[in-house]
Amino acid sequence: MSCTCNTAGGNTGVPFCSPLQGVMHSLIIVPKYANDGTLNYIDLTADTLDQTYFEGKINEANQKDRWYPLPFMENVENAREESLNETANSGNIYRIKQGARTLTGSFFKQPAQYLARLEKWLCIDFGVYEIDNNGSLAGTLSADGTKLYPRYVLNGSLDPNYMVATDTTVSKNTIKFQYDEAVKDSQIGLITPESMGDADLLNLNGLFDVVYTNSAISTTGFTSKINLYYGDVLNPIKVEGLTDADFTLFNKTQSSAVTITSVTEATAGVYAFDFVAQTSSDELVLTLVKTGYAQTTNDVVIP
Repeated sequence: MSCTCNTAGGNTGVPFCSPLQGVMHSLIIVPKYANDGTLNYIDLTADTLDQTYFEGKINEANQKDRWYPLPFMENVENAREESLNETANSGNIYRIKQGARTLTGSFFKQPAQYLARLEKWLCIDFGVYEIDNNGSLAGTLSADGTKLYPRYVLNGSLDPNYMVATDTTVSKNTIKFQYDEAVKDSQIGLITPESMGDADLLNLNGLFDVVYTNSAISTTGFTSKINLYYGDVLNPIKVEGLTDADFTLFNKTQSSAVTITSVTEATAGVYAFDFVAQTSSDELVLTLVKTGYAQTTNDVVIP
């Protein structure tokens, strides 16, 4: 922050009671820029912060508009280094700039597959909203007090890693990053649970990606095994209980929607799709649109 010479310093009165940020519980990753090119933020004058609001952000169709909550973090360290100073021969100390703030944390008992989810953020501009153990949310308050931005992370500083179990430790994923130099602690804005209706920020969960394995493809149907990226590689975690209402089908070749006539779960996580007859060689795109899952597409080429 630059110095000004035509004013006095800041006023120093303090209220008798003011909410304070508690111990770090988790983070919500938010892309810095929305799909329309503007900055992502919470509009403090118009947005109604409740459970519906946060679930809507997590389930946004466009990835750049979506919020990505991380699991509960252990062993969190969120510390700022000492400021960079110059000491004159006289012994006087002159401040040059504030030290960098770095956050480290661990996700205990999370599998190695989770590291791949974290690594997707390595080259992306993003920020984080911080959630404390009280369920409060913290970000960067705009100068006019109308917007709460994520606290931006220095691009390229994210360092996710996987740690294998030992005789005395459990397997875990870890993250480390440096906040952007422009992020000032004095601009932290806090929203307490009492101001967010029924929102439960301590139990938010991100979306799941799914994997499709297709078989028995014909002009009127196909079978697809649907599972998560997690689990035994020979027996991954199955996605069960889906119905026709959870899918859309589109003929990419003909550029037209396809009517799904039935979806039957033949065995756990294995679905038989029947649809209005299409033409051989056409490419179909199946999309899972169920809340809680990313709209991962499944390309199916009719033989």
